[in-house]
Amino acid sequence: MSAKEVIILISENRIFFNEKIFVPVENTNLPFHEISFSKIKQVFWKTDQLDFDIEKGALRLNVTDYFQKEDPSFYKQQPKLEIRKIEFSALWDTDNLKRCLKHYIHNVIDDVSEKDEVQLTIDPAQSPGKKIIAPKLTDWVPASEEIRLNFSVSFNDLKFGLGYVSFYKYIHEVGDKINFKIPNENILAEFDFIKNYFARILKTKKIKVKATVVLKNNEVHSVSARSPQILLIDQELIESVKQLRTFGLTKSPRLTDINKSLFTADEIFESDIEHKSRNIFEQDDNSILKLLLEKSKVRNRKQLEYLAGEVQSPREKLRFTLAPDFGFLFLAEGDSMYHFIWELLNTHATYIWSLDRSEQELRLQYKRIEDTINYIRRSGRDEYKRTYRNTHIDQDLSFSVIFHEDASSPFKEGFVKWKQRLLERIL
Repeated sequence: MSAKEVIILISENRIFFNEKIFVPVENTNLPFHEISFSKIKQVFWKTDQLDFDIEKGALRLNVTDYFQKEDPSFYKQQPKLEIRKIEFSALWDTDNLKRCLKHYIHNVIDDVSEKDEVQLTIDPAQSPGKKIIAPKLTDWVPASEEIRLNFSVSFNDLKFGLGYVSFYKYIHEVGDKINFKIPNENILAEFDFIKNYFARILKTKKIKVKATVVLKNNEVHSVSARSPQILLIDQELIESVKQLRTFGLTKSPRLTDINKSLFTADEIFESDIEHKSRNIFEQDDNSILKLLLEKSKVRNRKQLEYLAGEVQSPREKLRFTLAPDFGFLFLAEGDSMYHFIWELLNTHATYIWSLDRSEQELRLQYKRIEDTINYIRRSGRDEYKRTYRNTHIDQDLSFSVIFHEDASSPFKEGFVKWKQRLLERIL
């Protein structure tokens, strides 16, 4: 007849037969003074029941597997009689036995496996012929426990640092949260503000992680982790993030300040409440305009290039508008007037407002134009033009519109006509 199979769990120096029934390790023939099981790592052993002494309540077991996987049948085990003591038959597989321990003394483990005649009884008083030697601190050998993990982490839970990303995750085998770091020399701490763009470029909301945690003396000794998604973050991918973020400026924004219509290069990245962040890549006004013109098909590209390269005042930075459409506000300095030129991306007309240079300082004139653009944002361009003609709104401003005639025609050079009309108004 084959022996009855019993699965036991060794945890916190107790030997469990199910979740509630256990025998303390000192009530076994294991050398409990010289060894210690981990309080963190749970070890399942598969054993065969060799004998049971009803009078003593002693169960004799033979270990057949030191690393049995957690089995649902363990939780269903229900001993019929009270078990007060456990005696293990000779533990021949000392290598696997050592792996189950937190620490041990070498010669004791070797003695356990040398011969059956070396009997370590439950109570040392029962074996007067055996000399018990108190272990020295230097005799203890720490048993390393290596835990290998595979899991996923949301981009929202990542923290970007200088040369790495990090995150905290609760590890059941350790019973606590561990701080994992995945190195990558291309990563900057500033990227934490725009990590959602990396997720979009990588087309995933989570990264896959392979990690190793090494325990020594019941403490976390070392932690390492890697991720194929984080490994993909190189300079080329970072440039893609930069472009995606810049093109995102041209989408319909949700403005945080209804009274603000003009933005500098630094301010424009903080304007969208959904993706609010700093000017991570330190892009100036010209680099933003250049990127938009290089990477996308823009119908009024020639007009924008001419305004930026030939008309814009070198003393002033280009301003941006987000609503009603993404656009640019250029400043041309005439002999007696300032000319504010509003050119929207992919539209059909150029708007020009002119003010006397001596009327007020330039800062206030920018504010005056911003008020007008706010009015257009609320009422629309057609309504503004109609109101300007009929009710003389903005009487302190000289306002005109230049349409982009034949801008898309391959046969007619509409840009030449547009340029001539522009120069007539600003010189």
